[in-house]
Amino acid sequence: MEPLENLLIEAIAEPETFEFVPSERLGKALKGRAFKVRAMTNAEYRSFMKLAYISRNGKREFDNIRFVESIVLNCTIEPNFRKADAIEKSGCGTPEEFMHKVLLPGEIDRLGNEIARRSGFGAQDIEEAYEDTKKP
Repeated sequence: MEPLENLLIEAIAEPETFEFVPSERLGKALKGRAFKVRAMTNAEYRSFMKLAYISRNGKREFDNIRFVESIVLNCTIEPNFRKADAIEKSGCGTPEEFMHKVLLPGEIDRLGNEIARRSGFGAQDIEEAYEDTKKP
């Protein structure tokens, strides 16, 4: 029987790329097209977790909104929220402003959650990971 390590090595793949429509509103606006997104890598997950910590009243707190927004900004291939001409055309100054202008909060959340799900997390896993970071 072949060792599991060899099977895992054979199963290494690039993060899955998939299409997703975050809402009925966008489904209509996109005229049958969908967002092209990809799963997170381990390195990105760790980076997004670090970025999500903020200092508030002298304490470090995890900002779940910032975490989800990092996922969406960095794992959405199309539309490209970092595209300079689209940011400028929309009257925004940053990718975050552009994302907030064109997406509703629930759409950002659904998109981030789907990316997390396709990255191997279940519905509760992101919350559990957050809770684990608070334990000493």
